[in-house]
Amino acid sequence: MSEPTDAASGSVPGPRSAPLPPPPTTVPAGPENGDMTDAMEEAYWSVHDGAADSATVRQVLARLPRITALIGRLAWQADRASTLTAVVCQLASAAMAAFGLIASVGVLQHLFAQGPTPDRVRAAIPQILLVAGFLAARALLEAAVSLAQARVTPKIRTALECEFLSLTAHVRLEAVEDADWHDEVHRANDRGLFYARMIVGQVVSLASAALGLIGTAGVLSILHPALLPLMLLSVLPVGAAAVHSARARFHSFKRWNALQRRVRVFSWLLLDVDAAAELRSDTAQDALLDEHRRLTVKIAEEDTRLGVNAALINLAGRAVGGVGTGITYAALAAMLIAGWLPLAAGAGAVLAIQSGRSSLTQLIEIAHLVYEHALWVDDLLAVQESSRRLLPRAAGARAPEKVQEITVQDVHFTYPGKDTPALDGVSFTLRAGETVAFVGLNGSGKSTCAKVLAGLYEPQKGSVSWDGIDVRQMEAKSVHRQVACVLQDPVALGEPFH
Repeated sequence: MSEPTDAASGSVPGPRSAPLPPPPTTVPAGPENGDMTDAMEEAYWSVHDGAADSATVRQVLARLPRITALIGRLAWQADRASTLTAVVCQLASAAMAAFGLIASVGVLQHLFAQGPTPDRVRAAIPQILLVAGFLAARALLEAAVSLAQARVTPKIRTALECEFLSLTAHVRLEAVEDADWHDEVHRANDRGLFYARMIVGQVVSLASAALGLIGTAGVLSILHPALLPLMLLSVLPVGAAAVHSARARFHSFKRWNALQRRVRVFSWLLLDVDAAAELRSDTAQDALLDEHRRLTVKIAEEDTRLGVNAALINLAGRAVGGVGTGITYAALAAMLIAGWLPLAAGAGAVLAIQSGRSSLTQLIEIAHLVYEHALWVDDLLAVQESSRRLLPRAAGARAPEKVQEITVQDVHFTYPGKDTPALDGVSFTLRAGETVAFVGLNGSGKSTCAKVLAGLYEPQKGSVSWDGIDVRQMEAKSVHRQVACVLQDPVALGEPFH
């Protein structure tokens, strides 16, 4: 037998003279050491995951007004009555919380007043009833906010989804076939619409926390202006710990999400029917299971690391906050001893400071969520805006119902990202009653030419005319209605529903 020859010469290569080396006993799913997410290509639906972990507090706070205004505009367009109800009730709820604090100070004043204990309790009864009334009113107002939110949120989602699908369903064909546009649309569909629904409730909670913090600050300024810096001394360390915890959580989620993508690959292979025979014939199940186990251990370690870090950060924040609280209470005691502050006002200040700490922690936690989720909503709105620019012509004359002659004159068309044109100076004439077939090799431009004739593509140079009128002067939808196409790969709509 002759020696093996080069494949380019057209001869069949001879047998291999040396045996193949044995396959490796194990093939790791990722690097044995280090971060297994580094080598992974970022999925289109995860580009904004973890964005909040790199944003500064100033960036988050600076963006919140625009986000709130955007969600407010969407809510107003979806349901004005429910949106107005939610805003008014939210403001009233915050006012009830502030009035409740002031009324609580009144209760304390009566309880700490001079006189027998029964008299002090009886004197405090009206104030206690007032506090209970404020609490009940606040509960009713928050229920009204929840009801209004329940009405407006689905409407926002429905309006956004309907507009999104209406726009993307009508964009020009060349836009749909662009890979970048395809990724943007699917990202907006998968994530933008999902977070558009969630972010409404988050903005409501954000507003509630912000208004609660403002109300607390207002109460403290009424009790004594010097209490405001004391509240900051007690609250800011807890807020700083909340910022660090939120950033760590968002960063960890990005890693966790990437690891889960690897796990899903192995889970899919182990469960897939098409892969079942090959796995069993190659006895590859144990290798896949080992890799699956290794990845799940990594995920568990990531969860543990996040939990431990969060616990340590919270401990540090509470420790520093405890020192700040101790200084605050010492300052309060000094103010009470000096007579700057009545005893009842001091007790009310303690209640207000505790309320402020809770509101600030909630504000920081939700602000990071809103910041990151708003990026997905921005994507959705950006895709809608770009889709509007990609819509076919809506203006122009309607296409005629009967056409005697179609003239294709010097038509050029090149697909995006390609150097070689699919159509290069094509010219011909079609007349009514004729039957014409396009015949040629694969890739010679037959389908492209048919799509240009059907108005699905517009020529980049040259023209297509119906009875002497350029179709680009006609309304695009009327052109499409006059052309019937049976494409190379027709869609069978019924199959997925069998």
